[in-house]
This record gives sequence, structure tokens and C-alpha cells, in this order.
Amino acid sequence: MKAEGNNGPSSAILLPISCRLTGTTITAEGTYAGGFVPNLYNRYGDIVVLYAFAAPSAGYPEGMQLGVSDAGDSPAVGSRAPWHVSLSITPSVGVPAQCVVAAQPTHDLQLAPGPAPSTAIPTASASTAGQLPISVESDSQMKAEGNNGPSSAILRPTSCQLTGTTITAEGTYTGGFVPNVYDRYGDIIVLYVLTAPSADYPEGMQLGVSEAAESPAVGSPAPWHVSLSISPSVGEPGRCVVAAQPTHDLQLAP
Repeated sequence: MKAEGNNGPSSAILLPISCRLTGTTITAEGTYAGGFVPNLYNRYGDIVVLYAFAAPSAGYPEGMQLGVSDAGDSPAVGSRAPWHVSLSITPSVGVPAQCVVAAQPTHDLQLAPGPAPSTAIPTASASTAGQLPISVESDSQMKAEGNNGPSSAILRPTSCQLTGTTITAEGTYTGGFVPNVYDRYGDIIVLYVLTAPSADYPEGMQLGVSEAAESPAVGSPAPWHVSLSISPSVGEPGRCVVAAQPTHDLQLAP
């Protein structure tokens, strides 16, 4: 949790009992440790988020993330047990092998209830169109996430546009040439959208990530484009990050 910038209360409150794959839908079910949820989780607006991963590999010791449940479809921590949370996986993304659930805050700690505007969760409706700042995921961030593929520095983003609920990043390549090693890893261009930094999320809370099936390959014709949709209820987009993400282990020979 800390490595991802999640400084909310512990996910140990969640007691998952099953994670079932039915067609392309993955559903986790569980209860709460001790049968009681402290009010602290409500003050952070914590929700139960489901992550699906592929099996561990050389490039991803903990497995490559295949999907994450939408915040709008994730139940609140403290909702009636057993809780359920689901996500859909595109078959071409990969084979799901493991599930992880986490308690994820949706806002900063509220020390006291009240209708003051500062307690409201910001929504994307406040800004339906405009440019967002965009950066490239650093090598250290890639390693921290278990991404041991070639550097994302090959990407040279030029813009990230918010239009309604759709966010689209565009860019070219550093030096105008993409080494063949990216193709050998099956690298794709992944777009992450985060909120503005806050006390609990110094780098911003992740609001969404582009689906692997809709992310262009690193080396596709420039300018490349990658998009995702954000539900207004999730939060207000504050910045964009693009990364080169492998889809398989290094292929040393064709």
C-alpha cells in the first residue's frame, strides 16, 4: 500500500474468501477481519478494489496487472458482508492467475463529518475539457511496480487531452527510433490517469489505466495515441503518466 502511495488504513480489514473467473468476469467475495469495520475507513471513504494479475514471470515477479475494478463499481469498506467486487478481463490481455483486494481511500481523512465543500469528492464535471500535464514513468517507478522491461524513456508524450470523460495522450519517440528490444518484450504504451497530489497520495491517486487490448505497441507509427474513459464519480483527473509495459517475457530469438 505504501509503495503505491496509499497511506490510508490497512487492507488487513478485508478477509477475502473466494475469487471466481466466469467467462471474462472475475468476482471476489469476502467478509471483514474480526467482523467489525472501524469508522476510520468511512472517514477515508475507503472502497474495496480488486486487482487481477497474470502468473509471476521473469519480467513481473509478482505477475503483470491485467485489470482493476472501477471505483464506481467497488463497494465501500464497511458495506454489508459478504462484499462482492468484480471486473472484466479482455481475453487478449492475458490469463488471470491471481487476485488481490485492497482498501483504497477516495479522499483525504475527514476528521469530522459535515457538509462543508472541502469534504466533497471532486468530480470530472468541474473540467469537461482541457489539457492535463503528462510525464513518463521513471525507471525507478517501473522497478518498484515489478516492471523489469526496457525504459519508458523511449516515449516522448506531447499532450494529454480531457474531452468529456475521455482522456487521450499523444506523443512520439525519443530520438525517433525504437530499438527492437521493445518488440521482443511485446511492449505496449499504457496510460495512467491520477488525481492531483494530496497529503495521502503525494503522487496523486490512480483513477484509471488504459486497457492492454486498446494500448498501442511501442514502435507503432508516430504520433501514437492511447485513451481511457473516467467515470465522473471517481474523482477529478489531475495529471497523466505513460509507460512502456511488457506483455510477455523477453524473446531472445524470433
